[in-house]
Amino acid sequence: MDNPLDGLTARQLEVLDAICAHGDDYDETAARLFIARSTVRNHMVTIHNQTRTKTACLCYELGRREAEAEQ
Repeated sequence: MDNPLDGLTARQLEVLDAICAHGDDYDETAARLFIARSTVRNHMVTIHNQTRTKTACLCYELGRREAEAEQ
């Protein structure tokens, strides 16, 4: 199984981590990463399109599990 996080940029992974691991909403993520809320939204749209997942946190969890299995 391929890791769904492969191919995401470092910044996309930061956004995903802020939302899924820290539980931030778009406004909190924007503040944490010093970017605009619309940039967070654009990153999330791209993440959904690239990973073909409907739930970003599911993608994040699957990626983490895949990475752990490889260790």
